[in-house]
Amino acid sequence: MLLRLASPQELNRRLMQQVDLFREVYASPQGERHLEAVVHYLRERGTQVTGQVTQQLLGYVMQQQQVEALMWTVGHRLRAEGRKQGRAEGRAEGLAEGRAEGLAKARADGVLRILAARDVRLDDASRQRILGCTDLATLDRWFERALHAHNLSEVLDDSER
Repeated sequence: MLLRLASPQELNRRLMQQVDLFREVYASPQGERHLEAVVHYLRERGTQVTGQVTQQLLGYVMQQQQVEALMWTVGHRLRAEGRKQGRAEGRAEGLAEGRAEGLAKARADGVLRILAARDVRLDDASRQRILGCTDLATLDRWFERALHAHNLSEVLDDSER
Protein backbone atom coordinates (compact mmCIF):
# COMPACT_ATOMS: atom_id res chain seq x y z
CA MET A 1 0.00 0.00 0.00
CA LEU A 2 2.80 2.42 0.90
CA LEU A 3 4.47 1.93 -2.48
CA ARG A 4 1.33 3.14 -4.27
CA LEU A 5 1.28 6.55 -2.62
CA ALA A 6 2.56 9.14 -5.03
CA SER A 7 3.98 11.79 -2.77
CA PRO A 8 5.38 12.23 0.74
CA GLN A 9 2.44 14.52 1.54
CA GLU A 10 -0.07 11.81 0.58
CA LEU A 11 1.98 9.28 2.53
CA ASN A 12 1.92 11.48 5.65
CA ARG A 13 -1.83 12.06 5.33
CA ARG A 14 -2.71 8.38 4.94
CA LEU A 15 -0.20 6.96 7.39
CA MET A 16 -2.16 7.73 10.56
CA GLN A 17 -5.13 5.84 9.09
CA GLN A 18 -3.10 2.62 9.24
CA VAL A 19 -2.89 2.07 13.03
CA ASP A 20 -4.84 -1.21 12.85
CA LEU A 21 -2.64 -2.52 10.03
CA PHE A 22 0.52 -1.66 11.99
CA ARG A 23 -0.92 -3.43 15.07
CA GLU A 24 -1.64 -6.52 12.97
CA VAL A 25 1.88 -6.54 11.53
CA TYR A 26 3.43 -6.01 14.96
CA ALA A 27 1.41 -8.91 16.44
CA SER A 28 2.64 -11.34 13.77
CA PRO A 29 5.55 -13.73 14.56
CA GLN A 30 8.13 -11.59 12.70
CA GLY A 31 6.25 -8.36 13.42
CA GLU A 32 9.07 -6.25 14.80
CA ARG A 33 11.37 -7.20 11.92
CA HIS A 34 8.62 -6.42 9.38
CA LEU A 35 7.90 -3.09 11.02
CA GLU A 36 11.60 -2.27 10.91
CA ALA A 37 11.52 -2.79 7.12
CA VAL A 38 8.45 -0.56 6.81
CA VAL A 39 9.98 2.15 8.97
CA HIS A 40 13.19 1.94 6.92
CA TYR A 41 11.15 2.52 3.77
CA LEU A 42 9.21 5.38 5.33
CA ARG A 43 12.34 7.15 6.53
CA GLU A 44 13.96 6.77 3.14
CA ARG A 45 10.91 7.70 1.04
CA GLY A 46 9.33 10.28 3.29
CA THR A 47 10.21 13.60 4.82
CA GLN A 48 11.11 14.63 8.34
CA VAL A 49 7.37 14.94 8.96
CA THR A 50 6.94 11.34 7.79
CA GLY A 51 9.43 10.26 10.45
CA GLN A 52 7.47 12.16 13.12
CA VAL A 53 4.14 10.71 11.93
CA THR A 54 5.65 7.21 11.86
CA GLN A 55 6.96 7.61 15.39
CA GLN A 56 3.55 8.82 16.57
CA LEU A 57 1.82 5.93 14.80
CA LEU A 58 4.17 3.37 16.36
CA GLY A 59 3.38 4.90 19.75
CA TYR A 60 -0.18 3.56 19.38
CA VAL A 61 1.16 0.09 18.53
CA MET A 62 4.00 -0.49 21.01
CA GLN A 63 5.59 0.94 24.12
CA GLN A 64 7.52 4.19 23.71
CA GLN A 65 10.81 2.51 24.63
CA GLN A 66 10.31 0.01 21.79
CA VAL A 67 9.42 2.84 19.38
CA GLU A 68 12.61 4.70 20.22
CA ALA A 69 14.70 1.55 19.82
CA LEU A 70 13.10 0.75 16.46
CA MET A 71 13.51 4.31 15.14
CA TRP A 72 17.13 4.39 16.38
CA THR A 73 17.89 1.02 14.72
CA VAL A 74 16.49 2.17 11.38
CA GLY A 75 18.21 5.55 11.59
CA HIS A 76 21.48 3.91 12.50
CA ARG A 77 21.20 1.52 9.55
CA LEU A 78 20.40 4.36 7.13
CA ARG A 79 23.39 6.37 8.35
CA ALA A 80 25.64 3.31 8.02
CA GLU A 81 24.39 2.73 4.47
CA GLY A 82 24.99 6.40 3.68
CA ARG A 83 28.53 6.23 5.05
CA LYS A 84 29.22 3.07 3.06
CA GLN A 85 27.91 4.66 -0.14
CA GLY A 86 29.89 7.83 0.58
CA ARG A 87 33.09 5.86 1.08
CA ALA A 88 32.54 3.95 -2.17
CA GLU A 89 31.88 7.18 -4.07
CA GLY A 90 34.90 8.80 -2.45
CA ARG A 91 37.13 5.88 -3.42
CA ALA A 92 35.89 5.98 -7.02
CA GLU A 93 36.35 9.74 -7.18
CA GLY A 94 39.83 9.48 -5.64
CA LEU A 95 40.86 6.80 -8.12
CA ALA A 96 39.62 8.89 -11.04
CA GLU A 97 41.46 11.96 -9.76
CA GLY A 98 44.62 9.92 -9.16
CA ARG A 99 44.51 8.51 -12.68
CA ALA A 100 43.96 11.96 -14.17
CA GLU A 101 46.84 13.41 -12.14
CA GLY A 102 49.11 10.53 -13.14
CA LEU A 103 48.21 10.91 -16.79
CA ALA A 104 48.82 14.68 -16.67
CA LYS A 105 52.19 14.17 -15.01
CA ALA A 106 53.21 11.58 -17.61
CA ARG A 107 52.23 13.90 -20.45
CA ALA A 108 54.03 16.86 -18.87
CA ASP A 109 57.14 14.71 -18.42
CA GLY A 110 56.85 13.70 -22.08
CA VAL A 111 56.77 17.35 -23.19
CA LEU A 112 59.87 18.09 -21.10
CA ARG A 113 61.72 15.04 -22.47
CA ILE A 114 60.99 16.01 -26.05
CA LEU A 115 62.10 19.58 -25.44
CA ALA A 116 65.33 18.32 -23.87
CA ALA A 117 65.94 15.94 -26.78
CA ARG A 118 65.43 18.78 -29.25
CA ASP A 119 67.79 21.04 -27.22
CA VAL A 120 65.05 23.60 -26.62
CA ARG A 121 66.09 25.89 -23.75
CA LEU A 122 63.67 25.94 -20.86
CA ASP A 123 63.55 28.42 -17.96
CA ASP A 124 62.30 27.42 -14.49
CA ALA A 125 59.00 29.28 -14.82
CA SER A 126 58.17 27.47 -18.08
CA ARG A 127 59.20 24.11 -16.58
CA GLN A 128 56.86 24.74 -13.62
CA ARG A 129 54.08 25.84 -15.98
CA ILE A 130 54.35 22.56 -17.90
CA LEU A 131 54.63 20.43 -14.76
CA GLY A 132 51.75 22.29 -13.11
CA CYS A 133 49.37 21.92 -16.04
CA THR A 134 46.56 19.44 -15.43
CA ASP A 135 44.57 20.05 -18.61
CA LEU A 136 45.16 17.01 -20.80
CA ALA A 137 44.13 18.77 -24.03
CA THR A 138 46.68 21.53 -23.40
CA LEU A 139 49.39 18.98 -22.58
CA ASP A 140 48.58 17.03 -25.74
CA ARG A 141 48.80 20.24 -27.80
CA TRP A 142 52.16 21.09 -26.21
CA PHE A 143 53.38 17.55 -26.80
CA GLU A 144 52.55 17.71 -30.53
CA ARG A 145 54.15 21.14 -30.87
CA ALA A 146 57.27 20.04 -28.97
CA LEU A 147 57.90 17.35 -31.58
CA HIS A 148 58.75 20.04 -34.17
CA ALA A 149 59.65 23.07 -32.05
CA HIS A 150 62.91 24.99 -32.34
CA ASN A 151 62.16 27.25 -29.37
CA LEU A 152 59.90 27.32 -26.35
CA SER A 153 57.50 29.96 -27.68
CA GLU A 154 56.52 27.58 -30.51
CA VAL A 155 55.28 25.17 -27.87
CA LEU A 156 53.68 27.38 -25.20
CA ASP A 157 52.52 30.48 -27.09
CA ASP A 158 48.88 30.12 -28.11
CA SER A 159 48.74 33.49 -29.89
CA GLU A 160 50.75 32.14 -32.83
CA ARG A 161 48.29 29.34 -33.58
